[in-house]
Amino acid sequence: MPVPRFLCVQIIYLPCSTHQPLAMRLLKTIIPLFALAVFTACDQTPQSSLAGRWSFARLDLPSPQIFLDSIKGYNQNDEEAIHGFLLDYKLVLRKDNTFDLVLFKTYVHGDWRYEPQGKVLTLKDDSKRFAPINIDVDSLTPTTLVARMKGSDVAKLVPPFSLNEKGMYYLMHQHHIEFYFNTDPTLYSDVTNDPYSKQNNTWRIPPAGKEAAGQIMERTVNHVAFCRLLMQNVVDGSTTYVSLHSFRTPLIISSADISLQHYSVIKDEWNVNFYDSAQAQLGYDLLEKAVVYNGVKPGTTGERFKDDVMMLDEVIDHLKKVKIVVK
Repeated sequence: MPVPRFLCVQIIYLPCSTHQPLAMRLLKTIIPLFALAVFTACDQTPQSSLAGRWSFARLDLPSPQIFLDSIKGYNQNDEEAIHGFLLDYKLVLRKDNTFDLVLFKTYVHGDWRYEPQGKVLTLKDDSKRFAPINIDVDSLTPTTLVARMKGSDVAKLVPPFSLNEKGMYYLMHQHHIEFYFNTDPTLYSDVTNDPYSKQNNTWRIPPAGKEAAGQIMERTVNHVAFCRLLMQNVVDGSTTYVSLHSFRTPLIISSADISLQHYSVIKDEWNVNFYDSAQAQLGYDLLEKAVVYNGVKPGTTGERFKDDVMMLDEVIDHLKKVKIVVK
């Protein structure tokens, strides 16, 4: 629970005397210590209590079994189904009051504020793609968060290519959805190593206007570098697995090779990252020239993720040498 804030603590110092009763001398020692504890507690505001990495763990909504049955795979139970549905979705509330949200394969970055009287967390998108999202905080402990989002706000975050995915239609048409979060203990030495930081996700923040050739190049390189980071974090021990659930990529990364999905297969998912479909096609053409035309040599370390890093480094190197023309 948020720590109450104290407006004032008055400390009265009594003149010292060895003839004072023991109780009085103890009181003089305890009062300053109490004051220190109070001032320390004052630093723990409701806003700072929310700051942290929150993983989407489960959700609740009216008639939840209808939703759960709609997302279950073959031979899955309810717990396995919801775990797979929310895998790697996170809300990162940083201490500098910026946030990173990944939900339904959509990435949003901006500023966050918490209003403790109304218990409302507000997320303001920097790119202005989305109106401010207000989230009602129902419960908060050091390791758990329970919060409600309007179904209409959730619906805005669902990209067009996900509209027909299992359970999405039912989810989008709810009045509200209650999400349960757990703290994510993963620590990164720097935001450059954090796959949820803005600098590693600029590839999936669509631009407001048409981009030049160099900008399309940077966007495409940032995407490949993002994939590389996921592999590198396993090598470094920051994480223990790689999941592609929270995003879509044209790349097919296997243990000994990197290839490319056909554009017709990945078109809808890839296009949402660019200004328009024409610029998305140019980004895909860059990948095709780097991966298919130039080829990628297999890694030589004999370790799966280290080899993946080596191959993706080669793709990035090829990309930076490719020339494109924006019409």
